[in-house]
Amino acid sequence: KMRARTPALLMGISRREPIEIETAIQAFPTSVRVRVFSPSGKLLASRRTDPGEQVVPYIPEQALKRLKDLGETLERNFATYTDGLVSTVRVYIRDRNSIVGILEEEILFSKKEMDELKNLRQVDIVFAPRDFSKMTASFALSKDTLKTFPSRVFDPNILKTPEAIYFAIGDSRYALFI
Repeated sequence: KMRARTPALLMGISRREPIEIETAIQAFPTSVRVRVFSPSGKLLASRRTDPGEQVVPYIPEQALKRLKDLGETLERNFATYTDGLVSTVRVYIRDRNSIVGILEEEILFSKKEMDELKNLRQVDIVFAPRDFSKMTASFALSKDTLKTFPSRVFDPNILKTPEAIYFAIGDSRYALFI
């Protein structure tokens, strides 16, 4: 939200100058993919983390509707182009009371980011969907081992508890915080 209020970004959008918009988003963190769209979802400018990356020039209609209903959105998906989890955040860019654009930021949590988080917090982390079809982790964990993951951690009653769920995989004991 804070970056959506950047004066340089607002100025570039109000003038409809792609170069000014691109200059404004260059100041955003370099690890983040940034896209700026018109209120109708048409791409105005983008900054990629990989120069060879393909850019989708619009926001899908369903995502636009969801943004309109909620005012801001956060989506998490497993990346198809790398092992990792992608968080996509979309917020409206407002100039006074009118919506002048949409800011989209995409943050990748790959093996590198997981290792950094592990070293910073001194904790191992695993991101996995409920069917364990994909995963990214800060440590080596085979898919065969994941299949033994206890199904009780997805019990709706357990999801409501603020306490850790303890379980063992192989010879190691883990704590799960939801």
